[in-house]
Amino acid sequence: IKMSAPVDIPSTIYWEGDVCVIGSGWSGMLAAKHCKEHGLKVRILEKSDYAGGVWKYIDTPGGVMASTQTTSSWSFTEISDFPLRPEDGLVTDFPKHDIVQNYLERYAAHNKLPEITSYNSSVVWVIKDSNNKFNIVTSDNKLYVSDKLVVSTGFLGNPRSKGFESLTKNYTGEIRHANTYKHVKDEHYNKNILVIGGGETASDLCNEISYVAKNVYLSIPNGQWFGGRFNQHWEYSSAWPLDNFSSRLRRFFLDGNPQPEKFEAMKDWAEKYDGFHGHGFECWRSQYEVYGQAIINKSNDVLRRAVLGRVFPKGKMDRIEGRNVYFKDGTVAEDIDLIYFATGYRMEFPFLEGIGRKNQCVSTLYKLCLDTRDENLAFIGFARPIRGSFPSISESASRLVAHLWSNKIPMLPDYERERIRRLDKLTRDLFFTAFDKYGYTKKCPDTGGIAKANARAAGLNDLFTYADECAQLCGCMPNYTRLFFECGFKVWLIAMLAPHHQGQYLLNDRNRRDYVIERYRYFLTRFPIYAPIIFSIFMGAYHYIKAFIRNRIFWTIGFLLIKRPHEGAVHIYEYKASIAKQRRALSYYGALKGKWPPAEEVDGSCSSSCSSSSSSCSTDASSKEASSCTIDANGAVTCS
Repeated sequence: IKMSAPVDIPSTIYWEGDVCVIGSGWSGMLAAKHCKEHGLKVRILEKSDYAGGVWKYIDTPGGVMASTQTTSSWSFTEISDFPLRPEDGLVTDFPKHDIVQNYLERYAAHNKLPEITSYNSSVVWVIKDSNNKFNIVTSDNKLYVSDKLVVSTGFLGNPRSKGFESLTKNYTGEIRHANTYKHVKDEHYNKNILVIGGGETASDLCNEISYVAKNVYLSIPNGQWFGGRFNQHWEYSSAWPLDNFSSRLRRFFLDGNPQPEKFEAMKDWAEKYDGFHGHGFECWRSQYEVYGQAIINKSNDVLRRAVLGRVFPKGKMDRIEGRNVYFKDGTVAEDIDLIYFATGYRMEFPFLEGIGRKNQCVSTLYKLCLDTRDENLAFIGFARPIRGSFPSISESASRLVAHLWSNKIPMLPDYERERIRRLDKLTRDLFFTAFDKYGYTKKCPDTGGIAKANARAAGLNDLFTYADECAQLCGCMPNYTRLFFECGFKVWLIAMLAPHHQGQYLLNDRNRRDYVIERYRYFLTRFPIYAPIIFSIFMGAYHYIKAFIRNRIFWTIGFLLIKRPHEGAVHIYEYKASIAKQRRALSYYGALKGKWPPAEEVDGSCSSSCSSSSSSCSTDASSKEASSCTIDANGAVTCS
């Protein structure tokens, strides 16, 4: 794509090397460290004067709140070869933002990243020269030239409130995005406040201001799953992080790969103690009945405030008249002084317009990180886990990209990357599609299309599956059989029972194995070792068998006897058959070596049809591309 640059391209090259990384947050530092470790010459471009990205608290819009803590425990969040130490601050299972910032600064210093970072260097334009190298122009009018480019800018810079303009046009109060909220202020006292959104930011905001506001309403338009950070059904003094229940042994019995039956036990566990969908409020009921199918909100302190009558649960809005907000269920919130939109952010890269990636969509990337049309361009930090943490996914992606770019593993041709990318997307679409009891697809209330949880968050995926896939490609998938024979039963059992930690992908390295086992021992001291064994084997097997049989019975009844609940509904048997047919078509295309039909998305962009909550509906471009490939009787293949 050739177009005029909005800035003059400097004639003198300030720096030239192998890899430029845009952004010095958690993901950017991981990408730079792994590339540097593999012998590549790296430069980091950071728009601020500090590293750490959003984790450094500043009293301006964007970034963390004053009270922000991690929602994933430290075993999920910790970098594989760099432990959290007491010098970072008070070590807890869910550290506060200042401890995380100290940790990241120490990580950067340990890997000598400040030496290769240009601070106060905001990227304003990227273009490719005649040698196919990236020319990157910064705000201080410097030119950086690199063979490869990593974009790790995050997506918290473009607040989204699309879809609500028509509802709020008659509102006479004040409207803000949640990224402007930092802490409770005088302006919140004795006010009626409405917060819109189902994510953790919305929950944290409501929880805080409910102590000083007159009334707080939380509107979650499309429902939401909630789940606690701790196992709250034991003594508080011995409570352990719920996501620590993520061992290899447990995943083998419960959810070794993302399929509904293996999540059934966790659903029963959550609903037994906390009500349906982890909360029991009808107005917040999600379309997605399977635990782990949609994003789980782990900031569930707001539920206690709702029970105490300090936060009022609300569903979708119907209209606003003056300062009165009317909801679909017929209730009214009167005299609302302030509305906060906690409706997420748009993924937008205006500085990449020169290479046609201004609106790059994560779902169009190979393994959700590498451009399928340009093997030298990567986006790290944008894939979103349904469980687990962003840093863990970013480390897996960084490891994969560094291995590919340093030729440690072969780079697949673009047509093969595109084929695998489409196959991966078919798998994710099947899992994230909402089905009713009888196996028919549910209808998106906003668009009328098929409801899919991965529509709004285009890079939504299962962390465990994704991390293992990347490790297999890199050749660092832990070999537990070899570990058993080399280290004995005790060490093997520790590795099988320990919670998820990125260090597992270093177990094959004998020089690092002792460190990983040491970290495993530390995390295992946080909860009873017998819990994962009993729950995994007995409860997991029981619920899996029960769900497998129940689903097949009801699905068969639905397919044979039940009328389609709405126009356009597709039964799961038909859906799976269609996907199998598309997989055959994609295999056929692989043999053609890249003779793909014209891509529907010109610049790989995608936009969401629904933007109301983290449980959304189907998208336009991202769900259309490669969603229906067929082979006719003559062997001709068509995709739409």
